[in-house]
Amino acid sequence: MSHNCVTIQKVENQSHRIWRYQRFLLVTEYYNKPPLPPPFNIASETLVMNSIDSNENNIREKFKLNDVMQRESAIAAGYLNHTLKHGKKNHIEVALQNIERRLHDLHERIHNDNQVLSYDQQWFSPDA
Repeated sequence: MSHNCVTIQKVENQSHRIWRYQRFLLVTEYYNKPPLPPPFNIASETLVMNSIDSNENNIREKFKLNDVMQRESAIAAGYLNHTLKHGKKNHIEVALQNIERRLHDLHERIHNDNQVLSYDQQWFSPDA
């Protein structure tokens, strides 16, 4: 009895596998079949070819647009880097000039203070 069960199970598995394969063949046959019979399928083929050409043109346009956008963003990034770089240089130069001006003013004040001190020492010294 068990031998018959195993045989029946094998037959069912094999028939199920064959059924799936035949179903696959049927689906692919209908998928690849032209929508119209042979004398009229020229019109459908030309429509398909035109749609493929227009899709290729659209894809080319998108690539061109992406290329242009990438170039523009690269140019903008380069300009931004250039201005930041030179802006920092200018900022550093201005800061150095301010420091130099402050040092010069400080030297003048020290010199003036020394002159005032020497003048005061001349006039108000106890030796005089």
